[in-house]
Amino acid sequence: MSDSGKQKLCLCIGCLFALAFILLIYTPANVDPGNTNWVINGGGDNLQHYLGWRFFRNSGWNRYLLFMQNLNYPAGTSVIVTDSNPLFCLIFKLMRDFIPDQFQFSGIWIVTSYVLLAFFASLILWKLTGKISFTVAGTVMSVLNPVILQRALIHDTLTAHWIILASIWLLLNENKKWNLPGWFILTGLTLLVHFYFIPMIAFVLVLQCMRMIKQHKPFLNIAAVPAAFSLSLLMGYFLFGYSHILPQSGSFGELSMNLNAFFNPDSIPALIGPREILSLQYEGFNYWGLGLFGLILLGVIVGRKTFFDRISLYLVPAILLVILAASNTGYFDTQLIYHIHLPEWLYSLLSIFRSSGRLVWCLYYLVLFSSLSVISEKTGMKSVLSSLIFVCAVLQVIDLQVFIRQCADRFRNPTNQITEISGNIIDKMPENTVHLYSSDGDSRTVDAFALYAADHDLTFNKSADARGIERIYGGDVFVPEELTCSQLQTDSVYLYFSNVVFPEELNKCEGFEVIEFDDMKMIRPR
Repeated sequence: MSDSGKQKLCLCIGCLFALAFILLIYTPANVDPGNTNWVINGGGDNLQHYLGWRFFRNSGWNRYLLFMQNLNYPAGTSVIVTDSNPLFCLIFKLMRDFIPDQFQFSGIWIVTSYVLLAFFASLILWKLTGKISFTVAGTVMSVLNPVILQRALIHDTLTAHWIILASIWLLLNENKKWNLPGWFILTGLTLLVHFYFIPMIAFVLVLQCMRMIKQHKPFLNIAAVPAAFSLSLLMGYFLFGYSHILPQSGSFGELSMNLNAFFNPDSIPALIGPREILSLQYEGFNYWGLGLFGLILLGVIVGRKTFFDRISLYLVPAILLVILAASNTGYFDTQLIYHIHLPEWLYSLLSIFRSSGRLVWCLYYLVLFSSLSVISEKTGMKSVLSSLIFVCAVLQVIDLQVFIRQCADRFRNPTNQITEISGNIIDKMPENTVHLYSSDGDSRTVDAFALYAADHDLTFNKSADARGIERIYGGDVFVPEELTCSQLQTDSVYLYFSNVVFPEELNKCEGFEVIEFDDMKMIRPR
């Protein structure tokens, strides 16, 4: 078989493995676009992503491409800040007249992300090793990254680790004519998926520039790489509406990575026990798994004469990336290791990335590929080394088997049920209602009314946004405690839950009536 045939075989095996793996766990039923059960009741942030998509689909097209006014009404919001996968939102909104009313794309996205991950992993590993066994085993290890599976449970958009691998593929093809267009396109695509992947691919871009410097490439060739990245970033910033998004959502380091993260399984069951972390560092989950540790050890042993020489160039930026993920206040377990004082302007800038613990996801793949590349250069004991690599892949499965089974069970049996709205309440909704306003209340109940509003093409004033947006649509924000009779609208219904102070004036508004239920009050036109 020719080398081209062997590469295609690796691509087929890798993609089929990824497809089989995720379908066995996630189940074909959850991929079905007409089955919304998992995205609504599966837990995590997936319901908020689905609500963002549903309202965006209902909204009209306007000059603010990814924005809508009907959710978080009247201020509006964007599918960027609802983390609703802007890329798929755009694609399927264009198709909205041809798809059913109850339609979710999270399952399609998760499966697509896994297959693309395997595709790029196979391309990378074949280029680095040129061996079927190494390529297949490494692709399996890429698919078995526990971080992706954890994200599928709670944050489906962030399963797009193929973006990281696509950037590594560009890194390994720095001399190709399509490298610059590749960076331009990948950066734009990344902005249409999730902004947190931008610093990850930027880190890989820095590594490419360092490789080019080491190879004594002309300065203009090197400078063109960050220029293509920056141009795409700037264009996307304005075209997709990032310029209207308020940058900060919290403090830098609030959701940081603990320095024990690479070998700390934290909340997932594994062969080694969990270690302590600070209460908000769950977002910094980065467990590598025993299989990858075994592969790293094998790489150090086999390539002991050259291993550290080859990676020394990249150690400094990798360490800086780890420090960035751990924030300026780094903890090992619960022990403070360092604190770096930052100027206020820099701290404010870094606070854009409140969930800084995510930023080192790329290191899993860089370490994996580097280890396999070093091992593949060993000329002797090929069959033994191939066997040991597959042993590492099997060890990764054994280490994660309980977690994989738990994920499969959660996908099959979603239990985070939203509150069912009473038929009495629905019967009291006037047919001509256009706007539905809700006070603060139990999140599952508020989500149920948001879903009701989406199903009936109403506006809704609540949205669980990761960030705020500028007041591009104008309008007064609904403050339930301050509502007066003069502000009531005849095309609107107002919901007050029992935990909110109800203005007594509203009991006497001409043309409106107050209807009391067990745990809420409804104001509607007579």
